[in-house]
Amino acid sequence: MNGTGPRYDAPHGIGSAQLILTTLFLHGWWPDSINSVVPGDWSIAAEMMFYLVFPFVMASFGPRRHLYLALAILINLFNVCLFKPWAYSFFVAYYGPGDQAFVWNALHLGFLNQLPIFLTGCALFFSLRQGFTRSDAAIFAGWIVLAFAADRASGSHEFNYLIINLVLGAFVFGCIRFAIHWRPIEALGRNSYSMYLSHFAVIYGLRQLWPLPDGLASLLLAGGLTALISYLASIATYRLIERRAQALAQRLTSSSERPGADVVMAGGIALSGHSSGH
Repeated sequence: MNGTGPRYDAPHGIGSAQLILTTLFLHGWWPDSINSVVPGDWSIAAEMMFYLVFPFVMASFGPRRHLYLALAILINLFNVCLFKPWAYSFFVAYYGPGDQAFVWNALHLGFLNQLPIFLTGCALFFSLRQGFTRSDAAIFAGWIVLAFAADRASGSHEFNYLIINLVLGAFVFGCIRFAIHWRPIEALGRNSYSMYLSHFAVIYGLRQLWPLPDGLASLLLAGGLTALISYLASIATYRLIERRAQALAQRLTSSSERPGADVVMAGGIALSGHSSGH
């Protein structure tokens, strides 16, 4: 869409290195590849890295939720106090002083800054099963105090981001814990992947036409409008593309192409019916 020349997300342009890193889902580890090939692709980079480490973390920690929080706190403090200041100086020297904002944003979107949020989600998952206790609240309170002090000392400016994610996590935890339902949010959740695929184009289009100056009211209005348009687009893509793709996949894997499938399915139904009878 934007060619391969220099731009904000790729000060030196896009070459084979950016394409290879993006193809291998390693683009989150280098600033000029994290968002340059696919706009907004930093989230996929973080998610793929988490999928890679998740089995090892689960095998090591199991249901011990406090270990997830302890690791999240250690990684957060390491990133804010040591890694981000060092990496910022290194990459500003590499790209040049004119790309300070780009480097800062790329490090903000990096995996080390996102991993504590994933780990917190794991801890909250087990809290739903085991109960949220005073010790959990004390750990979160201590983390907030340490993160605030570390942020002020290092100047990394990541405290607000942490608080936003903790508040969102608490909101989701509360909705699940108390079985709170709201159909508009549930509708957005069901179409979230399709919305993810389209919202970059929606944001780009709104940016070209947006008449309001920057500010809180403008941000809230733009966010709501982006969600609405992306949701409508997701409905269209589901009906025109996803539903047909799902139907094709079902036909390709239908029982007519696997003669033994009917026998297996019938046996499964019989067993299920037998079990339900008891």
